[in-house]
Amino acid sequence: MANQVIIRTGQEKEPHWNDSAELVLTAFSSYICGCEPDRKERNMATVRGLAASKKSYARAVEVMQQIDACQGVIQRLGGLLTHFTGEELGSVLTTFQRQTRFSIRRWSPATWQLIV
Repeated sequence: MANQVIIRTGQEKEPHWNDSAELVLTAFSSYICGCEPDRKERNMATVRGLAASKKSYARAVEVMQQIDACQGVIQRLGGLLTHFTGEELGSVLTTFQRQTRFSIRRWSPATWQLIV
């Protein structure tokens, strides 16, 4: 799903940023879908909220690394997210927010609920 949300033109000089945004979307979507007990909270707004600041991002990543659910997939994805630090993390989160803002305009909340 994440590679359908992250828009690529093929003209990117540094595909790393879109690749990283896709990883963040995959990881946080997996976390929310696999661990959020309230179905109404399993949506893109909740996913985006985890990346709304470095503090909320770090808190979510820390929790993800302690979760055994989904055969360890969420834990491994949380571990991958620890690779982003400092200025790189800021740029990754900016790219993620920019890319997912488009998806919110593209899909209504009702449609997103069907996806997650």
